Amino acid sequence: MQAVPLFGHTPGHTPGHTGYVVGDEKSSLLIWGDIVHFPHLQMAHPEVTIAFDSDPSEASKVRTARFDRVATDQLSISGMHFNLPAPGKIHREHNHYRLDYDTWSPAV
Repeated sequence: MQAVPLFGHTPGHTPGHTGYVVGDEKSSLLIWGDIVHFPHLQMAHPEVTIAFDSDPSEASKVRTARFDRVATDQLSISGMHFNLPAPGKIHREHNHYRLDYDTWSPAV
């Protein structure tokens, strides 16, 4: 397990905001905090910000960069504010992104 700075040295969101990568290169899970507050909206429109973004413009740029990296590396992701208690994958569609949750059932 490794802690990763989600917003690096660039301002934008909560200072010190981090996430954790669990696994190896082929099958890793990135667990992030508050990169998104409304996944269904901010995946499609990463430019949408929220009052908790300390620098909305920078938060939008960094959010887009993180989405792009996760989609390119095909990482599984999980974190706060997801609509289901399940990890998922981000897929790039032109200038937007889509979060597809892994199959989940309350009976599982």
